[in-house]
Amino acid sequence: MTHRSSSERRWIHSTGITAALLSAALPAAAQPAGPSPTAAAPASTAPPPGEAAPRAPVAQVTARPPPANGAVSPAATAEGESALALRIGGGAIVWYYQPFLSGYKPNLQLAFVALRIKATYGRFGVYVHPRIRDTKAAPFFEGTVWLEEAYAWADLGTGETPLTLKIGKIYNQLGLFWDNSFYGNIQMFDGLKLAPEHGLSLEGRYGAEDKAGVRYTAQFFPVDGRTNLSSQDRDTVSIPGARRRYQAILRSEPFVQLDDAATLKAGVSAEYLQADLPSGPKDVFRGALDTTLTIGPWGLWGEFLYQRGQTVTDFPYAGKPATDTAPAVPGRASARNYYVLAGTEYTYGRVTARYNFSYGRYADQAVSEWIHEPAVGVRLTENLGILTEFVLWERSAPEGHSLVDRSLAISLNGRFSHLVTGEE
Repeated sequence: MTHRSSSERRWIHSTGITAALLSAALPAAAQPAGPSPTAAAPASTAPPPGEAAPRAPVAQVTARPPPANGAVSPAATAEGESALALRIGGGAIVWYYQPFLSGYKPNLQLAFVALRIKATYGRFGVYVHPRIRDTKAAPFFEGTVWLEEAYAWADLGTGETPLTLKIGKIYNQLGLFWDNSFYGNIQMFDGLKLAPEHGLSLEGRYGAEDKAGVRYTAQFFPVDGRTNLSSQDRDTVSIPGARRRYQAILRSEPFVQLDDAATLKAGVSAEYLQADLPSGPKDVFRGALDTTLTIGPWGLWGEFLYQRGQTVTDFPYAGKPATDTAPAVPGRASARNYYVLAGTEYTYGRVTARYNFSYGRYADQAVSEWIHEPAVGVRLTENLGILTEFVLWERSAPEGHSLVDRSLAISLNGRFSHLVTGEE
């Protein structure tokens, strides 16, 4: 049986829900309903940057960050002059973790407090999202306060063909954005999801939002953001002295509105980056295919992602330091990784039932990990929701089969939002 240190377990289970406020801190604009997960909320249906459109009719607790795409409509006065619009939102999450493995301890804590500020002036705007907690979210974080996202944007398009340029710290758009879980998935623990980076993002759409078209994203990040939700040793950012550099991401997402209640989307993503490891730079290529189907209150999504190139040094096998009786043993990594993400959910009134599955295969080391994650979310009020998830995380390796985690995670999410001035 595999056990983790208490600090890493706290990191794994607290960061699995750190995206929760993103979908709830600010109210949704009136947009066509999209599937609750992900990038599933497409560029074209997304509200202005910093807002999320939850799937009607339930605004229950989800872990979906704000859609990274979307055009910003100019605010104007009655005389046609640009006006300032300022919105402030935020909230907090309390979560309870109940493990069902020997050696693991239950825990109750305030996961974090977040503030979200969005200011728009005509075709320009600024979005800032700081977070704070009483301990560091991960050993590789600089402190207990950090910027999850912070960027300026400019609206370069029109209402029919939106085009937005963002500059700052921005979530990358490789594959599906999220699966609506709090706990997280294998992809997140490996730094592939909920990863904000430093650089540029150009996001837009061709075609009618209520008919058919394609959304697209082109991103370039000279250096990583250092505050993603990966676990220790599972991504480049947690290795001392290592960085991800020169990340270039292209994403295309054709979509079609099948009828008033049904939408089908398919995504194709490609990424290049350089993992600047202590042993030297490594070229890394990633590609992803994904699809999302929404029919009224029911949603279904899936993704296949492939990585070619080494990004870590001590996973799936950590190295061992030298002792008086044995030499040091270096870590072993894989440069050929395969990932699968799939899930479905159904909403009835205030209740949403959901099932997520995530899988990672580290082919060079013949190691696999997967997580089964059924869940039930309930919208208690417009500003308060609760999500209960059962987690079964398993690992298969040449040494045998083991349990990484088996637990129950309950998250209570409270949030607020206020338009201070102007019109959006």
